[in-house]
Amino acid sequence: MAKSATIKDNKWVGTIFENEDLVDLMIPLDPLNKSKHMFVCINGQEVYVARGMKTKVPACVAELVNRSLQEKQEAELAMENQSQINY
Repeated sequence: MAKSATIKDNKWVGTIFENEDLVDLMIPLDPLNKSKHMFVCINGQEVYVARGMKTKVPACVAELVNRSLQEKQEAELAMENQSQINY
């Protein structure tokens, strides 16, 4: 069973991210998703990252979240383009 990550003194103690550099990450609030956290799982390590506030996270977590947000934005744009009616 996967363990959840915990932060102690700004270090990810007891996780696979323990020795990784920390970077700032800001996940915007989503009006369609009222969850206050975003769930991320890397190699069985579960992480919950707060939305709407700057948080220090391991670089690989930030990379995965940023890629996910970028792909979501691209998908929404593609759906919007498909739904437009051309006159």
